Amino acid sequence: LAPSRVELYCNAVVALIRLKRSGEGLQVAQEAKRRDPLSAKACYREAQAFQGMGKLDEASASYWEAFRLDPTSKESEKKFREMFDLAKARHALKAEGFVSKGERSEQDLREWGAEEAPAP
Repeated sequence: LAPSRVELYCNAVVALIRLKRSGEGLQVAQEAKRRDPLSAKACYREAQAFQGMGKLDEASASYWEAFRLDPTSKESEKKFREMFDLAKARHALKAEGFVSKGERSEQDLREWGAEEAPAP
């Protein structure tokens, strides 16, 4: 079977992220979502692009949307929880004045021990 246009868009997102062009990947992922709003894969790719841009809140929301559209996807659920935890840790650190927007990496936040995400 030939891949659908949405699948091709989703594959292009992965390539763009690997080339460190997450902003362009986000545009392509959002076009895929526009073409098929019920595509869990398009939502997942959008989340990956947001993650590559350091936009943890948006990544968490998109991973959640991917999981909602495909509740059998353990990877979407895992990534949602991970991004939720990292975003929560970033907000807590910002509230305490320890970090400014974009100052801490995901790895830094993991090392600081983000709390667990709520059950979906």
